[in-house]
Amino acid sequence: MRADRRKVLLVGAQLVAAALLLFYVGRTLVAQWVAFRAQPLDAHPRWLWILASGALVLLAHAVLVQTLRSVMAGWNASLSFWNMARIWSVSGFGKYVPGKIWQVTALGAMAHRAGAPPVAAAGSAVLSTIVNIATGIALVLGLGWSWLDVLRADARGIAIVLVALSALGLASLPFVLPRVGGMVARLTGRQEVLVAPPPRVIFAAVAGNVLAWAMYGVAFMWFVRGVVGEAHGPTWLYVAVYTASYVVGYLFIFSPGGIGPREIVMMSLMTALALTTVKQALLVAAASRVWLTILEIVPGLLFLVNERKRRRPSTTPSDVPTD
Repeated sequence: MRADRRKVLLVGAQLVAAALLLFYVGRTLVAQWVAFRAQPLDAHPRWLWILASGALVLLAHAVLVQTLRSVMAGWNASLSFWNMARIWSVSGFGKYVPGKIWQVTALGAMAHRAGAPPVAAAGSAVLSTIVNIATGIALVLGLGWSWLDVLRADARGIAIVLVALSALGLASLPFVLPRVGGMVARLTGRQEVLVAPPPRVIFAAVAGNVLAWAMYGVAFMWFVRGVVGEAHGPTWLYVAVYTASYVVGYLFIFSPGGIGPREIVMMSLMTALALTTVKQALLVAAASRVWLTILEIVPGLLFLVNERKRRRPSTTPSDVPTD
């Protein structure tokens, strides 16, 4: 009975947190919507491209979910795809809480409650986050090396440092993960040993994240085409612009969801690379924030509502009092 009550309270707390999240994000999105509506420009929305962009974003989400399952399998833990999709989507609310660590923490905790061993849950959350950011940085710098000096004179020097740090982060995994296991042991009171997964698991994680970044970039190009009516420039530029804006937004740990830094980087790159005009870049950045936030939040809310319905006790004829 107490366990059921705790589960009900947990779901209720998640719904309250989701409501507060929607209020905060909604207020921010409304302000951005008013900002770009106030800017007169010649735009010709194409809704089929926008819808296709959304479908590709959701497919990229699915790639990351499957990649996370593959990482977890490296610790001999297994969760169903839909269970992992629920965990990945709901824990994603944590990115809108200042600090970013809450998303990783929630992912590990939810995976453990779903049946994954503590070390596998925590290790998968940490490993996936490190690989995601490291591959994003490497992809941006690899694709954008030729135009980094457009941003600032010392951009290439900074790029070399970031690449070195990304490589160092991946190389340090065999040393970092055992320490994560020690933290889990102290928190749970259980002696757990966490070792780095086989190299093939890390390679699979890298491949999955690179594929997801590429899909997000193509979806962003389609979104630009849908919002302003056209998309100038090669596809790889849009992959680089989207990935750079997302990574920078993530690295600003006290910015919920990267709101602000992500849009600034996106607008700066799009105008510097002549992909759009200044007004079009403002429109794309604001509309992209609205569209992508919806695609991130709605799946998590649907999973929470579905879980709430499944946990709601059903009334049977035997439960109905008789006279």
